[in-house]
Amino acid sequence: MKRKICTSWLIWTIAWLILGACKSKRNIHDATDISFENVIVDTTLALLPEQQKQTPCCNIHIDMLMAKGRYANKINNKLMRCGILSPDYLRETSHRLTPVQKLRIFVDRYLQDYRSNFSTMYRHDMKHANMYQAKYHIITQVQSKAKYVLNYIADIEVQLGSNEVTHLTLIRNFDSRNGNMYHLSDLFVPGYNNRLKDLITNSLCKYIKVKDINELHQKMIFANGDVYAPDNYIIGEKQIEFIYQTGEIAPQEMGQIRIKIDLDDLKSITRK
Repeated sequence: MKRKICTSWLIWTIAWLILGACKSKRNIHDATDISFENVIVDTTLALLPEQQKQTPCCNIHIDMLMAKGRYANKINNKLMRCGILSPDYLRETSHRLTPVQKLRIFVDRYLQDYRSNFSTMYRHDMKHANMYQAKYHIITQVQSKAKYVLNYIADIEVQLGSNEVTHLTLIRNFDSRNGNMYHLSDLFVPGYNNRLKDLITNSLCKYIKVKDINELHQKMIFANGDVYAPDNYIIGEKQIEFIYQTGEIAPQEMGQIRIKIDLDDLKSITRK
């Protein structure tokens, strides 16, 4: 692996790109005046400040769509604390801070931890500089596959050294009429869990092309626990698409697993 060299200690680039109402073929903001803007942060930190041109570095690139207009504060506060930015460095920050201020805090803390955790190790292991390269990238988009629902999608890449890049797709769904973020308990009636697990099992069997849960276990799918619905899904007009991350319920080589369940099949447990 070719060693990456940082030519500066810390480079900050923060840009606001106003996108307006983010309209798609379907009006993404039915009955609301919510719009979104890109907040872009791009920064690189050298692991050893005294060796600017001969040290590994950590690159952070975050392109987050932030809400504007009605319910913007409610949506943005949720986005900052819903797991997209990890670790949760913002748990003690004030809601009054702007998205840019919060991203500055997050990035500063992330880079501080990078240097704190790895600088001493690297000083004793400079022959393996490539092992201390790091990156943390987030790209987001907003779409609407159902009326009054905003699907916020974050594609995340994290890498340290020569390890494989970890790819994550995190989905958060918002009600465009009030800015609330949906949870499974908002969609389904109490006691929904068993029926939903059965539907997920059936969908997984079709997806993997096996007969039953026993054959899923034989393929090491949900081998170590009960079937569950992830709090990671896209609400659509006719379906809900559940997304399991790579390695979450199945061997790594199977990659990300997505299953779709028709709303007609969910009628008996869906809130009216």
